[in-house]
Amino acid sequence: MMDFLVKDHYPKLRSLLCIGGISMSDQQNILSEGIHIVVATPGRLMDMLEKRKFNLDLCKYVEQIILMLVIFHVVGSLYNEF
Repeated sequence: MMDFLVKDHYPKLRSLLCIGGISMSDQQNILSEGIHIVVATPGRLMDMLEKRKFNLDLCKYVEQIILMLVIFHVVGSLYNEF
């Protein structure tokens, strides 16, 4: 898919997949090249934010991310009660 975009003179988008099971150092290498899009599980996202691997200063959708993390936390808490 990316080849078609570049061939049609669109800029190349760099993405990062942040999930458990993928080496944090591999993810850091991708981060150091610069990224446009991050796809992450809530747990790995929180881990990377707490370890200050990146921040959300330039993120355009911070409110949605915070809402998703709150929902994840509430649902996780409810699940653990049963």
